Amino acid sequence: MVAASPPRSRNGRVVTFYSYKGGAGRTMLLANIAWLLAHSGHRVLAVDWDLEAPGLHHYFRPFLRDRRLLNTPGILDIIREHSSRAINTGPAGDGVGPQPASSVLDYAESLQWPFPGHGMLDFLPAGRQDHTYPVAMGTFDWAAFWSEQGGNRILHALRDDMVSHYDYVLIDSRTGMSDTTGICTVALPDMLVACSALNTQSIEGTATIVGSVLGQRGGRPIRIIPVLTRVGTGDGWADRLTTARNLASWHFRKALAASMTGTADRFEELIEIPEEPSFGYEEILAAFASEAVRSGPVLPALGHLCRAITGRDVSPLGTFGPDHRKRQDAFLRPRASGVLICHMGDDLPWALWVSAQLGDHGVDVTRRPVRSGEELLPSLPRDLCETFAAAGCGTILVMHTVAGEPLVRAVHQAAREYGIPQGLVVVHAEDVGGGPELRDARSVRLAGLTDEQVRADLIAQVRPGRPVEVPVRAIPPARVRPRAGNDRSPMSNLPPRIASFVGRENLLEDLYERMFLGEGHHVQRLHGVAGVGKSTLAIEYGHRFADRYDLVWWVATAQPAAARTMLRQLADRLGITGADRGRGAVLPRLLDGLSRGEPYRRWLLTFDGADNGLDGIIEALPSGPGHIIVTSRSTAAVAGNGLEVPRLSRDQSMMLLKKLAPGVPAAERRRLAAEVDDLPQALVDVARGLGGGYV
Repeated sequence: MVAASPPRSRNGRVVTFYSYKGGAGRTMLLANIAWLLAHSGHRVLAVDWDLEAPGLHHYFRPFLRDRRLLNTPGILDIIREHSSRAINTGPAGDGVGPQPASSVLDYAESLQWPFPGHGMLDFLPAGRQDHTYPVAMGTFDWAAFWSEQGGNRILHALRDDMVSHYDYVLIDSRTGMSDTTGICTVALPDMLVACSALNTQSIEGTATIVGSVLGQRGGRPIRIIPVLTRVGTGDGWADRLTTARNLASWHFRKALAASMTGTADRFEELIEIPEEPSFGYEEILAAFASEAVRSGPVLPALGHLCRAITGRDVSPLGTFGPDHRKRQDAFLRPRASGVLICHMGDDLPWALWVSAQLGDHGVDVTRRPVRSGEELLPSLPRDLCETFAAAGCGTILVMHTVAGEPLVRAVHQAAREYGIPQGLVVVHAEDVGGGPELRDARSVRLAGLTDEQVRADLIAQVRPGRPVEVPVRAIPPARVRPRAGNDRSPMSNLPPRIASFVGRENLLEDLYERMFLGEGHHVQRLHGVAGVGKSTLAIEYGHRFADRYDLVWWVATAQPAAARTMLRQLADRLGITGADRGRGAVLPRLLDGLSRGEPYRRWLLTFDGADNGLDGIIEALPSGPGHIIVTSRSTAAVAGNGLEVPRLSRDQSMMLLKKLAPGVPAAERRRLAAEVDDLPQALVDVARGLGGGYV
């Protein structure tokens, strides 16, 4: 994974950064020291050996190809590989063995930055940071690694491989005391940078570990570099800082003097790293921090630590140029600027329309449809805020319609409870009274405003203070603004809406988007096995999105004569009467008019049950601006874009049975759903047999 293999030096040094407690800034120190050493012309490998809580990669993300490490193996993978080989071939004794078959160069990744001279910085992560990592880490048998698989031999070979390719190998160690801590502090290093915050538990714990390390080295030399971190520089803390310095100095001298190989004379002066408050917000290298940080006391202190490690001064960082500024932006956490649109399933047209207005002006939009206020409102606060955070959103838009009234109130309450009321904008898509509890919410009202005015209001709420710019792309003419639900209803003969309808939200949304946002997809064929709910889905679509049409007409095709009668009834309703039509010409004239958008351009025809096609009913489907749905068991009965209607999920089946037969226990509902293989019509028949309240 390394871009180019550096010359073999075989003279590298291993430096472990250790802290007894978390929060001492150990990882920050290592990342910055690694950068400064590479900038000074050294070949450096930074290793994240904090296997239980890896995080060093956050400081290097702007320079990594796989920034989230989802596909990048690391230390744990190397150890598991050699452990497996030892299990298969047997350990080669406890002495220093040969070079591992896999070199560290096969795993390390070079940071993408032009360091001066021969400088380079490679990174070796803990392992792939995907869902399998915690399991791989938690199930690794360290006891067997040491006792049965030649763990010492593997680690010595790995160490020899690392120092043969790099001048400095910097290891980020686990805190506290564990198997991996011992590897990093006792087995591997030539130097130990012992990092301690100024509190007593950190000082005493770190000094104790230093004494323990010296006692376990068996006479092998190691250099201890004690570092006090997060040192405040305010005048008001001078006395307390002096006390902390004296305490740390005493404990480290005591630990060194008590060891078998150490003496008090080996103690080096404490190095202090000043506290930098801005480092508490993002993982950013000092070389890419603000001008105030770069010119402050932190970089000189880091240079002091580099000098203690190498014996030489670091090279000046030089000019902060455009490339630095670009990478600086990559370090900083972006301000939440996206939009989360929360809406009921019935309000999908409004949500998509508003989403289009914002998206065409460069706003990132995430939608969160709510299938049923009754079923999802109890969990809405948690779901809402998790989606809000995951999407990196800065604003929640909630669609306020008649159907969405309960949702608006729930979202408003959730925003208050989670401390984000300032990010809530209520979009009043219909003329609905908001109530006193919504008076403090920001809002956009659509009634009486043109599309341009609505767009301006939306952008003003989402990006306050910014002008409404020209859209980043042309707005497609198909994205027509919906009509309010209390506007006039379309001409329709739809069968009654089925009150027990459950699930299918994804199918409805897919069907709607195909119709209104697709290109040339005005004929949609719903296909699936008998009883799966094709007709029910078509009925729900017609009712839910009726306000997008001027004409919604249902044609049952099981009997061709009855189907032709239903089409003639439509012709009568549209005024194709008398001598003007002639009995034999009515259907061609009707279909020709629909194709030309006369008298309506926004029409929906549904041909239900066309298992044998439409022969004997009409010669060809109308074209033009309208939409057509055909339901059929066959995938080839009618030309069109197919959408398969699957069986219900088990949870949806249980929800349907609960609606149809409320008194049936959950366990029995689950058994019945499995018995009929989640087929909706069979579930309805079962509920009728149970005497359930079928609507």
